[in-house]
Amino acid sequence: AAEFIDKTITPEAGRDRVELFVAVLEGGKDPADLVAEKGAAALDALVETATPLLQFSIDRRLAEKRLRSERKTERRVDRDPEE
Repeated sequence: AAEFIDKTITPEAGRDRVELFVAVLEGGKDPADLVAEKGAAALDALVETATPLLQFSIDRRLAEKRLRSERKTERRVDRDPEE
């Protein structure tokens, strides 16, 4: 979804600004499955708490960077000091 970030979602876009939000379903479920299992109110609640796309993209990239950093640290810790 982050590939759709362009000048139309920045504050400078003015009247032409498009606001996109991300709502993540557990386990990658289809929204229709969520409605079938828990009702339309569950989907409405999820949409109400959706995150702006730009913020979601930033958070996701930071989380990936932290994960890569943690993995590097683990590899350093796991190495035998004799090597």
